[in-house]
Amino acid sequence: MDDLTREAAAFTVDLRPLGFCDASGLGLLVRCAQRVQGRGAAWRLVCDQPTILRLIRLAALDDLLRPEPAAPEPGGGAPSGAARPPAPRLGRLGRLRV
Repeated sequence: MDDLTREAAAFTVDLRPLGFCDASGLGLLVRCAQRVQGRGAAWRLVCDQPTILRLIRLAALDDLLRPEPAAPEPGGGAPSGAARPPAPRLGRLGRLRV
């Protein structure tokens, strides 16, 4: 992740498949967001999990992490919960799906 946050022109973290996040996970997100935003690259955190969104709010990290719901897929279709990947994978632009 360090290499990706140093080099990617855009960095998206998709937390939709994630069911749990603790303080170390939040710390990793903060570190990534600070690095990406600090060098002027585009940061995006996709999250629709109420418990994780609540954790972000309670930790007062909304302004830094800027969580957002998923945007419609290209071609007009909405993202499907069934289409979530089962394992992490990295894309060319620094997209991390967990």
